[in-house]
Amino acid sequence: MDLELTPKALDRLAEAGFDPVFGARPLRRAVQSQIENPLAQEILAGKFGPRDVIVVDAAADTLTFRRKDAAARDVQGSTSVAKGRMSGATKAKTAN
Repeated sequence: MDLELTPKALDRLAEAGFDPVFGARPLRRAVQSQIENPLAQEILAGKFGPRDVIVVDAAADTLTFRRKDAAARDVQGSTSVAKGRMSGATKAKTAN
């Protein structure tokens, strides 16, 4: 299972996970509450399988999850996070 986060989803997590006093320490809680917990519920409900690529996007007031089509898997524009590693594009962005 792979996750791809759109720029809007990353922005939403950055906003929710930053606190002027604590810096980025709340980010772990934001990832858990906005991605891990809701996604686990959808996996348990059978919406996603072990070989799916799941796209995480931001809607009005929540993050959404959808299965990426096999034909669309090569399209750029989102950040792929697989098994705890960032894609080369994300590494380049975060290294600057």
